[in-house]
Amino acid sequence: MATDTVTLGRLLLYSGYAYTLNKDRGKVKYWRCEDRSCSAFVHTNANDNYKAHSGTHDGHLPSPDRIELLEFKKNVEARVIHETTPIARIYEQELAAAKLSQTSLALAPDAKDAHSSLSRLRRKTIPTLPTSIEFDIPTIYTQTLDAKEFLFKDTQTRGKRELIFASEQQLVMLFESKHIFIDGTFLVCPPFFDQVLTIHGVHHAHVLPCIIALLPGRSSAFYNYLFQLLDQHASDLHMTFEPELITTDFESGLIKSVKHHFPMSRHIGCFFHYTQSIHRQIQSLGLSTLYNNDPEVRSVCQQLMALALLPRNKVESAFEHLANNHPSSINDLFNYFEDFWIEKVPIDLWNVHDLKVTTNNNAEGKM
Repeated sequence: MATDTVTLGRLLLYSGYAYTLNKDRGKVKYWRCEDRSCSAFVHTNANDNYKAHSGTHDGHLPSPDRIELLEFKKNVEARVIHETTPIARIYEQELAAAKLSQTSLALAPDAKDAHSSLSRLRRKTIPTLPTSIEFDIPTIYTQTLDAKEFLFKDTQTRGKRELIFASEQQLVMLFESKHIFIDGTFLVCPPFFDQVLTIHGVHHAHVLPCIIALLPGRSSAFYNYLFQLLDQHASDLHMTFEPELITTDFESGLIKSVKHHFPMSRHIGCFFHYTQSIHRQIQSLGLSTLYNNDPEVRSVCQQLMALALLPRNKVESAFEHLANNHPSSINDLFNYFEDFWIEKVPIDLWNVHDLKVTTNNNAEGKM
């Protein structure tokens, strides 16, 4: 006779039946069939391992399909609680591994239907947002799924904290990359930090995340500190952190730091961020309606954005041609472009004519 038992909280699964805890005597637990008209009992030790059973299940048959679903649910919930893997992926993986019967599959909830309850379960395990810069990081967030170190550096200076996450494998991949992508996100950021900075590297023609850092500001000092740490770690591994090409957004502190720390690397601004900045300026100047409704205005604005795609030696003349022939209704946009993209930001930084990869959006997948 099978002696394998599975517990789900106060529920015990055994031989196709479900039992509820009736008595706990310390060394022995007594479990009663969940059907209260049934006289069957199972005895287990303190660790819920089978010891004996008594009585019979007169009047009702086992429910293997329900037991399958309960075991499947237990496995999903355990992973949701103890892992940070996306819930949908956990559900799909466990559903494939469970090899449920056709009846159980028909009874199993859809992944979307199960997501809300599983999300509530995970939220109970997530620590509350910190109320000060002084907080402990749970182990689950400092290690990889295979229990290797993931928190690369945790530094606090003058009331500012900087957290850098990366596994050793990610760091090696970064140092081996000839082209890296650096991008900051500011709108979605935890309290007491100013940005989430990511650094991606190219590995076998795929752009993969290597560094995730929570930075307290955008000044070049914070970027310099990060680059110095990475440079030192590369040296410790008898490697170098000297990418040939660096693609970033147009944060002034980052531009200054990259120029200082990587004098031999080619630094290019992200084409997507460049066009996005111009489009935001169109909105800021109240030109959105004109852009949407006037084909000539829209064409000139798009040509302005496309200057970055021209050969470097043709950019100034093309801009002068547009500046002398654009509708007067968008004078302010041209004043902005000349002041910022011609006078303040070096053209070499936003000209992407000869590049195969022009944006940081490649960090989302394959090159």
